Amino acid sequence: MNESRRDFFTQAKSEILSKNILFSGWISAFLKKDEPETQKLFYSQSGQLKFNSNLFEISFGEPINQKGEPFGDSVADYLVLEELPEQQIIAFAYPKFLEKPEWNLKRQQQSTGISIVSVYKKNKSINITSPYNQKLDLTTPVVLGEKEIQGVGYVTCLAKLPWDAFLFGEQLEIVQETSQENLGWLGICNWKTGSVYKLNHFGRLNPKWIATSISNKLTIYVLSSTNELYKYISKNNIDTERLQNNYNLLFDGQLMQADLANKKWVLK
Repeated sequence: MNESRRDFFTQAKSEILSKNILFSGWISAFLKKDEPETQKLFYSQSGQLKFNSNLFEISFGEPINQKGEPFGDSVADYLVLEELPEQQIIAFAYPKFLEKPEWNLKRQQQSTGISIVSVYKKNKSINITSPYNQKLDLTTPVVLGEKEIQGVGYVTCLAKLPWDAFLFGEQLEIVQETSQENLGWLGICNWKTGSVYKLNHFGRLNPKWIATSISNKLTIYVLSSTNELYKYISKNNIDTERLQNNYNLLFDGQLMQADLANKKWVLK
């Protein structure tokens, strides 16, 4: 990275750090480096290894709910959605599609997307009876613009919103003959209702990481897979008393792209 680009990324990182940012599990890795890199990837080809942290201890492929939907086979990011007295609600992003001889088509489709899981704080295991546990994958109904499609593909990053929802970044890679039109978007999921929307009015950003700020207005930072940096600022302030009314902030605002050569933000 040349000095001009490096200086602008340093400036942008300082701007992000100066605000009230809702980080995901590994986004801080970007903020410690001069050039952004893909988050650390945990991956188990066998599906037998444990995925460990100080928050959870989960086996790849382990059932996450009473329907038997499996925990993924690779993890690119995770995000704590809510703290309860004895449990935490955590979202996990899956960036790979796996095919194994013993798997049917549905099981292959379940290897992508996102899991939302309630984890006990004491023993770090899954509460399999939690009503919040769910899987978003290539079989999930999704709204894209004004039409309903099917499928959440490779997801590499997550970011929290100041209500019962989170953003996710989906990669533009064809999975199981899914239409290219359906992939590569910034998406939003209401984790209490399970509804999923892909925000096509942002354009196909192909996000590598996302961060959100809740200082008065909603600000979203997105880094694309080609290291293009974007910033979205909502027109209106966040309603701190009625958080569920803030959904419209995602549809009325300004999207800007970093002009690295001239070290400034420009309207996209």
